[in-house]
Amino acid sequence: MKRRAIVAVVVVLGWAAAWAAWPTVATGQQVPRSLRIRAGATDDRGGPASPRALLPGGWRPLAIAKWGMLGATAVAAVYGLSASIEADGLYDRISQICASDAGRCAELPEGGYADAEVARLDRDARELDDRARRGLLATQVGVAATLALFILDLRDGGPPPNLPYVPPQLRVGFGRDGAFRVAGRIATP
Repeated sequence: MKRRAIVAVVVVLGWAAAWAAWPTVATGQQVPRSLRIRAGATDDRGGPASPRALLPGGWRPLAIAKWGMLGATAVAAVYGLSASIEADGLYDRISQICASDAGRCAELPEGGYADAEVARLDRDARELDDRARRGLLATQVGVAATLALFILDLRDGGPPPNLPYVPPQLRVGFGRDGAFRVAGRIATP
């Protein structure tokens, strides 16, 4: 029961965060014209718009995919961990039963336990271990996929804008001949 509650809370919080982060959906706002990129659009400098198109609100599909995958990975980790913890609790219960009455833990020749309650606890614990294994395997795959998406999303914005160099207004130092020099520059508009 605890595992289901934890998974439900993580899923609800993830959807709530995604809903709140998307301003056009959550609040019904219109996307400013400057954030919309259309075919043939230009950027602020008059050049072609970025090849990485933005969805309404400034979101890129790859950014949505990487953060969505990260959230799914977290859910898989919580699912696997909670199933593992619950299975450990069942194994502890079996150990307590066996410690109090060793006769209840007699094993059958074909495998399993002779006592019905101990056999049921063992079967449930094994099923939870399988769920935990699948959840933790999904977590490992999710971590690899998330890492790949984050690497793919590394952007190369191209060269920095060509800004003219403006030397400092006042220069103090030694000249080529070794003399101490102070030079200033007055900028006029």
